[in-house]
Formats: sequence, structure tokens, C-alpha cells
Amino acid sequence: MNVRARNPQGYFSLSLAAVLLVSVGPFGPDAAAAGFATIYVAPHVPRRLNKLLGERFNLTPLSAESAPTVSLQGGAGGIVLGSKDLDVPELTKLAREAYGLGLSVAIADADAEDTERLRAILSRSLPIPLGKNSRLSGKVSLLAVREEAAPTCCRASTVRTHIMKRADRKADSRTVDWLEAVFRTRQTTTAAGSQGDVQNDLTKLANSTLTDQWVTNKEGSALQVLNEAWAARSFVSNVDYYYVQQWVTIANSKGSSPKLIKDVTYTVNQLVAPFGSIIIQAAPGTTQNATTYTSGVSFSTGATAGYNAGNILTATAGLTISNSTSTTVAPTQIKYQGRPETGMPVWKTITKEEKKGLNAKSYSYTQNWIWAVPFDSYEADQTSINYLTITTEQIYRDWSGFKEPDPVQFLSLAIMSVVPLPFNQTQLAPPSVTGVSTLSASPGDVITVTGANFYLLNSVLIGGNPVPVSNYSVVKSDTSLQIIIPANQPSGPGQSIVINTDEGLSNSDITLTIN
Repeated sequence: MNVRARNPQGYFSLSLAAVLLVSVGPFGPDAAAAGFATIYVAPHVPRRLNKLLGERFNLTPLSAESAPTVSLQGGAGGIVLGSKDLDVPELTKLAREAYGLGLSVAIADADAEDTERLRAILSRSLPIPLGKNSRLSGKVSLLAVREEAAPTCCRASTVRTHIMKRADRKADSRTVDWLEAVFRTRQTTTAAGSQGDVQNDLTKLANSTLTDQWVTNKEGSALQVLNEAWAARSFVSNVDYYYVQQWVTIANSKGSSPKLIKDVTYTVNQLVAPFGSIIIQAAPGTTQNATTYTSGVSFSTGATAGYNAGNILTATAGLTISNSTSTTVAPTQIKYQGRPETGMPVWKTITKEEKKGLNAKSYSYTQNWIWAVPFDSYEADQTSINYLTITTEQIYRDWSGFKEPDPVQFLSLAIMSVVPLPFNQTQLAPPSVTGVSTLSASPGDVITVTGANFYLLNSVLIGGNPVPVSNYSVVKSDTSLQIIIPANQPSGPGQSIVINTDEGLSNSDITLTIN
């Protein structure tokens, strides 16, 4: 895959290279070199899934008796449970520990009730959409979730959901590659290779959500769709922007006579809640038959923007979203069929190779778009958006004498992706200080100040004296600030703690005695 990324100047930039499937998909070049991690397998995991996992991992049986003695440090890749294992406290306790360490926790033969129970057990705030009353109802062969812990409280993290809809035996080798990516010991940030300074790169600063679904058919072909989304809020325009990069990966079966000569895929993306969104940009557009195509977006608001980083609400002085990716595929024609006013990005791809055929070929298409959602489109208590992706694939053989034969293989999948709103308030406000962890402190001591709206920080003052920037930081959330008392801080009682942000000064009635 050939990748080019551009990063134009702007207040705030987003740059994403085309490495998603290297990090999380089945066909990355590092899949075979990821190592033999240990997967802990509970009693009610089906034998067939045990066999697939055993192709690439060290499997350790798990029971209520052994669970309390398990150490998840080192080479652990994750835990796999069956539905009945959710009733065993020792197993669910270990699953919570694994999830907290950033490991994958999976459930086999999962339905909507199982996934909701798993979400509650793991205390995951983001819903796991496998819900009733949708095209996603029914069981899936495997559902795995993972929340990559940020290195510090204020750094970006990725919430992952991986779904194996069906795994047919003829595609086992490809399914094993997919499983390896899901349970890899150390997942890397998907937005690798970005240019420019990290302070201008939303994909490194902001949280993302990644949803991935994998399906195979009885002939041995496979289809994967992977969505990753970042979100930011414009306080001047009263609009939220959601940038999505999508990968559609096709892996055709090996043996087929007559040979496979054409793939047709159709992908529709629809924002389910809220309504009223529009497409700011979408790429690629319609192209002629080619083996390399470029997909990119470039958009700037030039206004104060907010986003989520770890548990912290963060605001900055502007927003630019910019990304360009070039991908090499088999000869392909792309037809973009979405319209801005519908809010539905839609692509049709036609890949055709009559001479060499498409047997055993694997290739990936990338699609990008930006949704704009006005604040007044949300429900009063809404905390996230949902968007549905439906992809179908038709595979054609070379039937002599027929110009346009009927397809001989079909694959389809539907994914519901969930993205948290980028900020939990629609208006910025001046900071307020409500308390301090101690009434007195000495130089070098660490104190914690609590309050609200600790973003867009300009300075912190104690007794009117500025605290060096290196001596304070926001922790846990935008309501908590940690301060190291400076060595040169004058002693004395009644020293006000004041926070200065772009939105103004805090109150000055919370005081501290410096010894």
C-alpha cells in the first residue's frame, strides 16, 4: 500500500496515514510477527473457536478456581468467555481486570443480551451496539472489546469493538489473522505516520472509537469493514464535526473454476441519531478505472474547538481536519453516490481483472468523510451518536459466452458504530474553584484543586504569584488541577488560588496557608 499524507498549516490539524489494517486488520504485514500471546479461555467457549485461537496463541484454560491466581502482566493477550461464564464472579472479576489493563475481552456466540451484560461487567460507558430491532440482531460468532489505556490521564485513547459475524472453515487462515490482530498483546495507535507537531494533530490528541466487523462465506472469501472516528466541537459555529476514516477489505477465495474476475461492493453509511446532519466533505469521488486512487479531506473552521482526551475536556484555538491517502488496488472504478443534504456517504466499487483473475487476491479501499451536526439536532440527554454501515459484496466468475453473468458469491455485513459527543457542554464558561485538598502546604508539596472548566489555561496564581507552567497540570478530568507549590512561593496565610483561562478568572475565595 502506498501512502501519502499532507498536513497544511492551520490552527488545529488532523492527519491520518493509511495504516489501519496494519494495526488492527487481518492483512497487515506485521500480523504474522506479533508473537504468541497467552489467551485465557473460559469453560463455555466453543471447541471450534478454541481451535482457531490455538493456531496463533498459547491457550490457558480458565476456571473459577484458577482465575484468582492468574497474572495478566507480561504476555497476556486477553480473555474469552462463553455466555454461561458471565454468571461466574471469579471469571467476570478477571475480565474487569483485563479490560482495565487495556487487554481484549471477548464473548463467544454473543447476542444483544450477552453484550449488554458484558458492558455492565466491564463498566464500559460506551454502548456495544448489537441491539434488538435492528439489522444487527441475532448472534455473532465472537465479540471482543478493548479500551486502550492512555499513557497519562490526559492523552488520547481508543475504544475498540471487534465483531466476527461468521467464520466459515475454508477461510480459517484469514480468520486466524483477524483474531491475532484483535488479541495482539500491544495494540498501537492507528493514526501512525502523521506529520507535524503533536499539538496540531487531532488523531494523536483526541480519543477515537474503532468498530470492526469480519465475515466469511462457505467458499472461503472474506469481507471486513473498519470504521475509526474522531470528534471535535466548534463553539463559535455551534456545530460538532465527526471525521470518519473507513476501510473496506476484500479477500477472495483461492480455488474457483472458472476464475473470479469481478468484485462489486456497495457501502452505505447513515447517521441514525441524531437527524439533521450534513456531509461537509467525502472522498474519494467518482473515478475512472485505475489501480491507484487518492482519498482525502481538508476542512478548517478557524474557531475555538473542543475535544475529549482521555477523561479530560480540552479546548484549543481552532480546527483543521486534513488527510490524504493513496491506495493501490486491482483495476477499480469508484462511484460516489452520496449527496450532502442526505447525510449519507455512499460508495460503489467495481474491481475487474479478466486476464489474471481475482482468485486469492486481497485489497483494501479507504473512504473518508466529515459530518457536521448542529447542537440543536441532539436530544436533551444525548451523549453519543450512532451511525450504521451496510456493505454488500458480489463476486463474479468468468462464464464464457456471458457478457454480464450473475454473481456466484455474496457477502454482507452491517455495523453500528457509536461515537461519544466531543464535549459535554455547548458553551464555554469561566473557571471556578470550589476546594483544595489541604488547608496548608509547603514548597514542593503537591496539592489538588477542584472546580470546573479547567481548560484553555493561561496561568495559575497562588497569593497573586504565577505558578510555573511545569508545576501544574489537569488530572482525571477538567474539574481537577494538580499543583506543585513552587520553591520560591512566599509564606503566609490566606493565599488565594486563582485559575486564569481564555474564558476569564476564577473566584478568589478559596485560600491556602503556605508554611
